[in-house]
Amino acid sequence: MSQTGATTPFSTSSTLTNSPILKEKETQLASSFLSPSTAPGASLVASASAILESVSSRNSEAVFGYDTAEQFGIGGLTKEWSKAGSGATYVEMQNRSGAGLTLAGRLGQGTSSKKDASGVLSAYTTPEGLAQMVPSLASLPTATASGRVVLQVPAISVLEPSLTLAPSLAALSTSIPILPDGFAVVLSSLAQETADLAAASYNVPGSHIIHIFDQYAAAREVRQIVYPGINPLSPAANVEQALLQSGYSVFDYHGSSTAKTVFVVLKGLLSSVLEAVADKVPEVGVLSVRVLRPWNADRFLQVLPQTASTIQVIDEVLHEGATGVLYEDVLGTILASSATPSVHKRSFTPVKILELASRPSELISLVATLAKSASATTVESLYPTTLKKLLFYGTSSTPLTTLPT
Repeated sequence: MSQTGATTPFSTSSTLTNSPILKEKETQLASSFLSPSTAPGASLVASASAILESVSSRNSEAVFGYDTAEQFGIGGLTKEWSKAGSGATYVEMQNRSGAGLTLAGRLGQGTSSKKDASGVLSAYTTPEGLAQMVPSLASLPTATASGRVVLQVPAISVLEPSLTLAPSLAALSTSIPILPDGFAVVLSSLAQETADLAAASYNVPGSHIIHIFDQYAAAREVRQIVYPGINPLSPAANVEQALLQSGYSVFDYHGSSTAKTVFVVLKGLLSSVLEAVADKVPEVGVLSVRVLRPWNADRFLQVLPQTASTIQVIDEVLHEGATGVLYEDVLGTILASSATPSVHKRSFTPVKILELASRPSELISLVATLAKSASATTVESLYPTTLKKLLFYGTSSTPLTTLPT
């Protein structure tokens, strides 16, 4: 597990309380050493989400910041840079149905006042916000080098009625299937990966991009990160090529090379914990999906161990029993191939996803049960021996979500 930065994830008791004073101090601190003109290759001590904002502002003509994303700490830096005349123009937006029509209208103008950005529009929104936008995204013109959209989406949702925060993408379970052609959906789970994929998203001139990143944990950690860069003289033909140029692949595999049981899961906090568990449990593997759209069946079969007899697909859904998009992709791939493993659906609600991600013991028990393994893996064995922990105590009047990131 690589969740070892200077700050912890949002606690399970965190709610949507906020301190404007502390948030303003956080923004001032980050903007003092980070900007849209930061040199690629520079090694910084910062959060990946702050670097993501810098990359987005640097490579966009305009950034549309939706109010729900700002509640999770995405957009403040871009707004400050815009006010100071640096980077992209920042446009404040409210999250509501049809919000994507604004992007379609702006992109349809076909003009760019910022030469370096080449007409790229970015937007910060949440999984719930993206679900509301998807129907209107069909109005977007075809992506070109002179006009396309990049959506940066923090993978964090609010559970009602408690307002607890959870690392869930369940809101997208019904909208991804109707996502228009011409969109690529990429996911990142670690801090450096978040920064790198944020940059790679701007190097695919033939596609609109949705980049989903782990704002619940990894992207908020303050740690050593190399500022990513892209070569505008060498644009990628597609999202897979863009990832390869950045050192990443469409799918990641962890665990036994002769695994009998393979878990398939989207890149994110849960995949990070599952990968750590798989490295400790015999005959178990985890296949993490970094590119959900377009789905690459051939690459999936290349990564899947030939010894696999059972595939457990973990989908995030709004209601128990619902079928998620990942299960349908995997099942369709296996049925269309000569592979013989059985495919099983494991649909988890946001509450269950939060429980598994925040309680490794629950996840270890689930893996052992589904894999029919008698492994004696413990939670302690998942952590590095050099791990150091810092515990903050607070009261009801001091929300932990406003601690500097």
